[in-house]
Amino acid sequence: MKELTNNGIGTNVKRADPILTNDEEAMWDSGVFNCNTSNGLTNIVFFYNCKLFGFRALDEHKQLDASQFRISVDTIGNKLLHYTGRLCKNVQGGLNNRNVDVKRITQKSDPTNPRCLVTIYEKYLSLIPREGRFYRKPLPHKANDGSIRFSVQPIGINTLSSKMKELFKAAGISTTDRNITNHSGKVTCCTTLFNAGFSDSTVKSRSGHRSTAVDTYKRPLETLQDNVSKALQPPVPTSKNVKQENDLSIAKSNQHSFEDKENDNSTMTINVPNCINKVVIFKNGKRYCLEI
Repeated sequence: MKELTNNGIGTNVKRADPILTNDEEAMWDSGVFNCNTSNGLTNIVFFYNCKLFGFRALDEHKQLDASQFRISVDTIGNKLLHYTGRLCKNVQGGLNNRNVDVKRITQKSDPTNPRCLVTIYEKYLSLIPREGRFYRKPLPHKANDGSIRFSVQPIGINTLSSKMKELFKAAGISTTDRNITNHSGKVTCCTTLFNAGFSDSTVKSRSGHRSTAVDTYKRPLETLQDNVSKALQPPVPTSKNVKQENDLSIAKSNQHSFEDKENDNSTMTINVPNCINKVVIFKNGKRYCLEI
C-alpha cells in the first residue's frame, strides 16, 4: 500500500463537486425549476431533497416514500416541513445500530421568499398519493381545471440515477472539469453549512453522518480559499521597508562620496543598530532629534 501511494496511485480521489449558487440560480432562471409544470416541480423536489436533506446518490431517492414527509404549523402560524428518514447506508438497522435514530429534519417556511420550499413541497405532496413512491412520472398535459398532473407510475431508477446531470444539461450549465453527480447535492448541503459557520454536529444532523466522514464532503468556497491563501502569504513590506529597498541602489551609488566625507575631521561616524529609529544629539546646549 505504501509503495502504491509513493507511486501516486490512489492519491487523487475522485469526489463529487458541490453545486454552486450560480448553478442553482441558473436552474431557476432557465425554467428547469418551475412550480407551474409537472416536470419543473419534479426537478425542484429532487434537487432540494439532495440539498435540504442530504440524500445520497441513489439509495435514498429510489426508496423514498411520500409518507416520509408531512406539513405542520407552529404556534405562531408558520408552516413546517418534516422529513423522517429510513434505513440507508448510515443507518442499516440491526444490533449495531439499535441506538442510532433515523434522520429527522424540519425545514421552516420563509414567507418572504417566493421560492419558499415548504410551500413548494406542500403543493407537490397535494398532487401525488400520500403513500407510496414519492417520485411520480410527470404528465405533460394539465387537468381541465389547469392543475398539473402526475402519473400513478413511479419514475424509473435509471432516470433517477442520472437526474442531477440532466438538470445541468437542461439548464445549459457546463460541467467541464467538474464531477457533477447526484451525490453533488449532499456535498452541497455539507459545504454550504460548513462555509456558513455551522458546527460539525449541525452539519451531521442534516447530512446523516455519524463519524468524521462528513469532513470529506466539505469543500471550501473560492472566496475562503482566496482568504486562506492571502493569510499564508509573506508579510507585505511596510512603507519604510519599501523605501529602504528602493533607496538601496541610491545608497550604494553614493557610498564612495560618504566614505570620503568620513575621513574629514569635522565628521563623526556612528554605527546605529537596526532597532534604533531615533537619535538625539546635544551640541552647544541645543538638542537635535534625528529620525532614521
